[in-house]
Amino acid sequence: MHKFLLVDDSEFMREKLKEFIENDLGYKVIGEAADGEEGIAKFKELKPDFTVLDLYMPVLTGRDALIQLMDYEPDAKIMMTSSKGTPEIIESCMDEGALAYVVKPYLPERTRETFQKVFDSVGC
Repeated sequence: MHKFLLVDDSEFMREKLKEFIENDLGYKVIGEAADGEEGIAKFKELKPDFTVLDLYMPVLTGRDALIQLMDYEPDAKIMMTSSKGTPEIIESCMDEGALAYVVKPYLPERTRETFQKVFDSVGC
């Protein structure tokens, strides 16, 4: 069973995504964090199979956290999420190692399709 870490400054958005991952996909959320710095610490502690990082967060942005996580663990499976990412920022995150960009709000069919593409790309 895949284990997920959710990093988003919005508790509401973490709860919605957690509900989707656990109820719709049948996987487990093993940790949550409210900013990029806390997310890096939880990643190192929990060693999730997949991490979902919000792009815009206080303390440390999702993009900056992505860069640090990929330096720490080059094989990390990270998806970015936001409702307002520009094409340039999204492309930059993908160049840094993100596997996908999950658009908010989390509409079940669109979110499921994005997650499935990630699972297929890593052989899950």
